[in-house]
Amino acid sequence: MNLNLNDLYKRADLNLISGCLEWTGFRDPAGYSRVSFKGRLEYGHRVVWMMVHETVLTSDEEVLHKCDNPPCINIDHLFLGTQHDNLVDMVRKERRFYVGEDNPHAILTESIVLEIVKRNTEGESGRSLAHEFGVHKSTVYDILKGRRWSHTTGIGMP
Repeated sequence: MNLNLNDLYKRADLNLISGCLEWTGFRDPAGYSRVSFKGRLEYGHRVVWMMVHETVLTSDEEVLHKCDNPPCINIDHLFLGTQHDNLVDMVRKERRFYVGEDNPHAILTESIVLEIVKRNTEGESGRSLAHEFGVHKSTVYDILKGRRWSHTTGIGMP
């Protein structure tokens, strides 16, 4: 069976308050719609985007929700972006969960992260800082590149 946009919309209920078209079929644990598309299990909102825009998305392209409603497949509530765009959108909308020290798996504290950045700026290597603070060197490099703890360091944030 070839899936089409009408097939998808038939499996969604209109939320009259938000205007969201909420997927009623299978959802993952985070609430995102999952559909079989071209032999693969895909996110429904990505499938809708590809169908409407007659395109194939790369693995770097993400379809984001303006409405922040995971089961929504309303094309008017979707926009194209990257993982970075998604993180910036999340911070802007104050949807951060378990950020920094709030993360129960965090090893570092904000003061240590700032110390790492300061000392690296003064010439200490990421490898020696990682060893001193008991984390993998990739964690330190991710901090210094703005991929982790950017809410604390400001590195990599727009």
